[in-house]
Amino acid sequence: MKILLCNDDGYQSLGLDYLRRKLSPEHDVYVSAPKTEMSGVSSSITLRSEIDIERIDERVQAVGGTPIDSAKLGLLAYLDEGIDLVLSGINLGTNLGTDTLYSGTVAAALDASLMGYKSAALSTHYKFDEGDPSEEFNAYFKKAIEIIMATDLPEGTILNINIPPKDIKGIKIAPLAILKYNANYTKNDETKDRYQLVGGRDMTFNIHNEVDERYYNEGYMTVTAVHYDMTNYNILQELKKYE
Repeated sequence: MKILLCNDDGYQSLGLDYLRRKLSPEHDVYVSAPKTEMSGVSSSITLRSEIDIERIDERVQAVGGTPIDSAKLGLLAYLDEGIDLVLSGINLGTNLGTDTLYSGTVAAALDASLMGYKSAALSTHYKFDEGDPSEEFNAYFKKAIEIIMATDLPEGTILNINIPPKDIKGIKIAPLAILKYNANYTKNDETKDRYQLVGGRDMTFNIHNEVDERYYNEGYMTVTAVHYDMTNYNILQELKKYE
């Protein structure tokens, strides 16, 4: 199988390196990822400036653009290879619930899916800076790949998978959570208009809801089918009266 890896943490990310090392023995693996970290850029795309590409080797390119730029240019660069699967990640940090709206990792996978490629986003809060995660993690990663390949995903739909680092209790198929944050922008310098987002997530909001955030925090690998269509069909039907 021929696999394209992309992400939003950059081509030198330890999470992406983990994917490449684990998949390369059995698959043809290619990489197209941003030159620098681009976390939180969501579905940004470069429109009005040129994008520089650095060829690291024949199977790796570093893109001077966003995660979506990287996915698009990667699929273009390796078009002749006949890519079978696009994997975005492994993100160094979870992509749960409404955080997926801001995630460049999820956005890159979704864009590849809209281009007609089977795609998935993988995330964990393990940082990989102390070596590889546990064998338990490796086993669940392998299971995640099996689930992705066994699932018939329509165009525009991906699997969003989050894997805990250790003590994994099992797998939960769950919808995205609505996340609540106790956060605000604070002024860092009283003499200048400079602000910084500070605060954290309300970890109690979803403890009784059957959603991905709850199950991940309880120690489960979560799997969610995510698609681009943000239409609220119930409200849309109600609005039909104005036609």
